[in-house]
Amino acid sequence: MGKEKRVEERKYLGLLSFYGWFIDNYQVKLLMSTGRPLKATTARTYADDMRKIMKFSQEVYKVDYETVNIDFYNDFINWLYEHNYSTNYVGTNIKILKTIMNISFELGHHQSVEQNRRYFKKPKAEVFSIFIDEQELFKMNELDILNMPKFYRSGVKYEEEHLAGLDIKNSQPFFLIILLEGIINIKVKELLN
Repeated sequence: MGKEKRVEERKYLGLLSFYGWFIDNYQVKLLMSTGRPLKATTARTYADDMRKIMKFSQEVYKVDYETVNIDFYNDFINWLYEHNYSTNYVGTNIKILKTIMNISFELGHHQSVEQNRRYFKKPKAEVFSIFIDEQELFKMNELDILNMPKFYRSGVKYEEEHLAGLDIKNSQPFFLIILLEGIINIKVKELLN
């Protein structure tokens, strides 16, 4: 294929289209930065971030390279907080957006460098993990949590989503208590044999 034909076929993608192209393309091809394809878990995280930006673009205002600026940064972060996402989750979304903006810049899809400005940083919160001993684990295992849609005691917030699909009485759950932004979330995971 001649150079002229390659130039003709090259498409300049908008931000949301580039997100999709990047995820699809680099699950198969080697990433410029690592020399390996995107891992499946990374691709899912990127796709989740893309869906958040698409939803923001539908609900608030259209997002493209030229709208990614300090106003967008503040609006998007506030929108994520309004939807009850944690600071670290918001930070992950910003980090991925910066990555996509930088790669699309390198590939010539836009000329914006807003993502590299000092204000465009990843918010983060300090997370404390508290592990419980075996005796406390057994006491917690006796709770009939599945029959409680929401369980609030002593500042502990327990939500159904953490229990999705787990049979607490028949599996041996592992409880990891995480203090994040003043709320203690109990995470339930099955013990691996």
